[in-house]
This record gives sequence, C-alpha cells and structure tokens, in this order.
Amino acid sequence: MHQGGPDTHKEPGTEVWVYDLASKRRVQKIPVVNPLASFVDLEYATQRGARLGRFTRWALEKALGNPGVDRILVTQDDHPVLVESSTLPPALTVHDALTGTVLHEVSEPGLAASMLFAP
Repeated sequence: MHQGGPDTHKEPGTEVWVYDLASKRRVQKIPVVNPLASFVDLEYATQRGARLGRFTRWALEKALGNPGVDRILVTQDDHPVLVESSTLPPALTVHDALTGTVLHEVSEPGLAASMLFAP
C-alpha cells in the first residue's frame, strides 16, 4: 500500500493489503520485508556463509528504515504466492499469499525483478 495522496500510486509501499472483494473489506495486512535489510543480510551470507542473527537483522531493519517495494505479484493457483520486488536495493521476497509467511528472499535478482509476471 503506497503512503501518499492522490496520484502517488506508483510510490513504494510498506504493506500489502488483502481485500475480500465480495464484502469490500480489508481482511489482512502483510508487512513488506525491508529490502535494504534483506539485501545486506543476503550479501553478508554470500561473503561469510551465514545469515545475520535475529537481533542483528532486527536492529538493521530499525536503523535503516523500510523504503518499501515497487512491485508486487500474486499467483492465481491453488497455493498462491505473493512476490515483492524493489529496485534499490535490488531484492525480491516471496511470501505465502494466504498467511503472509516469508518463503524465500533473493538478493540481486537481476533484470528478472524489474518486471514481474506469472503464467
């Protein structure tokens, strides 16, 4: 969900809101994983062979702030996933779309993250 007023729908957001279209009510909020913290964590893992600890990751997220994500995609299958992507830093996060649980994080996904699509 973007944070601005009119005509700011292309600005990054820090939450994904899930709506029940029949009742026209919001039924869930999925917080966006901080792409800066993900990028640093995954780059650290590439260099050191281990991810950051829970406290270090939490402190990093608080210190950096969450710039939000630019793009989202939800697959339309029996087990839908929510894919979030940011430009700077280049990061991609995959959630279980029904629960919001993070399934996977990708640092530097290349050009694949600039356009999200599903068959």
